[in-house]
Amino acid sequence: MNDHADDLPRKSRPERGPYRSPALSPADVATIAALEEDRWKCHCGNIPHSDGFAPANRRGREVEPTPDQWPEPLYVCNRCGLVMDAATVNLTTHTVAVVGRILL
Repeated sequence: MNDHADDLPRKSRPERGPYRSPALSPADVATIAALEEDRWKCHCGNIPHSDGFAPANRRGREVEPTPDQWPEPLYVCNRCGLVMDAATVNLTTHTVAVVGRILL
């Protein structure tokens, strides 16, 4: 029998460092106000001309608004971390759906 530690399977380590993507967590709100198609008011009070909103991916990470990096129109609130899906803007109810939250 071989008792060498080098022969044992190694466990993978979680990714560390500044490039780790935040995880998208459930949010405590379902929608935020959509005053117009591109003018939202977040649950935290943020508006586009204040802290604003940035294009994001499904992990909540800010991305460039290119087809490769941004396949679906998600935005993250730069103040509280809520992530919204711009494809769900409803101008009848003046809402846009929240799909999750990242911790800032």
